This record gives sequence, structure tokens and C-alpha cells, in this order.
Amino acid sequence: MNQPEDPNAIENSKLQLEKWRIIMDTLKWLLVSFVLAIVALVIESRFKDRNTGLQEMEIYDKYVHLILDHNEVQKQWNLTRYFIAVTPTDRLRDRWIEYQKVIEPEYEAYKALLAELESKEEKISEINLSDTIRNNALKKEVKIIDKEIETIQYKMEKINKRIPSNKTSLLI
Repeated sequence: MNQPEDPNAIENSKLQLEKWRIIMDTLKWLLVSFVLAIVALVIESRFKDRNTGLQEMEIYDKYVHLILDHNEVQKQWNLTRYFIAVTPTDRLRDRWIEYQKVIEPEYEAYKALLAELESKEEKISEINLSDTIRNNALKKEVKIIDKEIETIQYKMEKINKRIPSNKTSLLI
């Protein structure tokens, strides 16, 4: 006993089925669009990273000779510290840190010699200052002695003028 199907029910179920197809197609379209957008962002990010890496290498090539050609350890050390601070990628930053470790013994020896040099220069300044003070004191003392000598010479002249010429003849 088959019951005849209602033509409206069949029509309604076909409409429902069509609605679900449209919804599914829309969802598929949204999902594919979303995935494509994410893939595009990832690819763009990779290109930016690659460009940044290339630019970094160009800058590295441009300035690396500054460090390697410098004969002054202090300048090498300062440039190395600068590049460690400003290098955006960890890979290159690590290379700068390794280079800093290579020149660190030279830099430490340089700092020790610089401290010794400054100490010696300070001693020279102290000696020069004390010599200047001593020289000023000696100059004052010499002036006083010179005045005393002048006074003694003056007194001797006065004494020589008092001795009559005839008494000097007695000594002969």
C-alpha cells in the first residue's frame, strides 16, 4: 500500500536540497578563499624575509670591511657591538657574537694596556705638577737667597770703602 506522494512535499524537499547545496557551495567558496588568503600571506611573508635577508647581506658586505680593515681594536669592538645590537636576524647576530668572542682577548689586552697607559700618564702629570710646585718654591727660595747675596755684597762693598787705602799697603 503505497501512498501517493504529495507533489508539494517533493517540491519542498527539492528546494531544501537546493538550499543546502547553495549553502555548501558558499561554505566551500569561503573556505577555499580563506585558505588561499592564508597561503598568499605566508608566501608574501617568505618573500619579505628573503628580501630582508638579502638587504641585510648587502649591508653586511658593505660594512664588514670596516671592521676587518680597522687596525684599532677599540673601533672593531665598538662596530661589533653596534652590529650585534642592530642586526635583525638571529643568524647574523650570532655570527657577530662569535666574531666578538674572537676579538675579545685582544680587546681585553688593549683595555689593560690602555689602563696602564692612563696610569703612567697620570703619574707624569702628578710629577709635572709637583715639579712645578717645587720649582715655584725653589724659585722663591732662589729669589730670597739672591736678595740676601745682594745685601751681603752691598755690605761687603761698604766695608771695602771704609778700609783706607793706606792700611791695605801694610799688608804688602
